[in-house]
Amino acid sequence: APTLAAGFLLVVDDATPAEGNCTSAADVLAERSTPRFETAVYRIRPDLVWNIGGARNLAAQVAPTELVLFTDVDVVFSPAFFDAVAAVAETWSRRPPQPFWVLRGFKRLKHVRSSTATTKLVPFKPHPAMMLTTRDTYWHVGGCDEDFVGAYGMTDPHFKWRVDATTDVLTLKINENPGNRSGASLAIPPVILSQPIHEHRNSHNTDTNHALYMSKTRGKRPWATTYLRFDWDRVL
Repeated sequence: APTLAAGFLLVVDDATPAEGNCTSAADVLAERSTPRFETAVYRIRPDLVWNIGGARNLAAQVAPTELVLFTDVDVVFSPAFFDAVAAVAETWSRRPPQPFWVLRGFKRLKHVRSSTATTKLVPFKPHPAMMLTTRDTYWHVGGCDEDFVGAYGMTDPHFKWRVDATTDVLTLKINENPGNRSGASLAIPPVILSQPIHEHRNSHNTDTNHALYMSKTRGKRPWATTYLRFDWDRVL
């Protein structure tokens, strides 16, 4: 089976001010060895509140590979996970299931404390932010709409809605067998959810972006066509 002997780790730092003992992504990676990956860190400036969509757009813009695994920062991966993803990527690079596709449904585990004060890993629902796709697919769908930047919520739902609404994009899930079209096994190990990371200074109220989401998905407001509304630097 293929192994991911080398890869590219791309981190987008959205410039949110550090809280407590938090360390910047560039400092963390500069101190640690990542022999399996070439590494790059891009830092957005200035700090835009809830700039999740902008950060993903930047990742899709600067990624040096055609296949991109988008993920949240609060998960822990095993080497077996990367090897399994490498096997799928190698097969689908040569024989994609369809020209435009998105693979979702990556399984997650989380630590739960039991009545005996011990912890155990239990299944936790997949997160829509985590997906394997191609850069062509990402931009074919329209990327993330940066009108949602500045308020919390609806980044994942609006991108999923656009994927589902784009009829020539095939959505696959880890727990579904795409059949002989892919020729690849989807036996991908779960990731482990780490402790939640909270941004206490920012509101988690979704009212503003929910109203925007309803307006755009109902055709009352157009989808944005301007991207990367900020400056950025490569810092590592």
